[in-house]
Amino acid sequence: MECQRCFGELSDDSVIADWRPPDTASWSLRNWITCQQCNRVICFNCCRYPESGYCDQCIARYNLTAELIELGLMTEGV
Repeated sequence: MECQRCFGELSDDSVIADWRPPDTASWSLRNWITCQQCNRVICFNCCRYPESGYCDQCIARYNLTAELIELGLMTEGV
């Protein structure tokens, strides 16, 4: 499996399921997210706030910054 932005190889290429907030153990096995908005598979290197569950493009496109700051999932704008 590869990142749909940079085409880099991703770890833990198990079946992609709906994104759920990860626990520490499972999060450490993978280096990617499936964006909750566009469903693209994006590596952590291509995503400034992977813990948010959204790719940078969707955060900017759908103006999610304020909501994610309020939820404590990011601390600054994209």
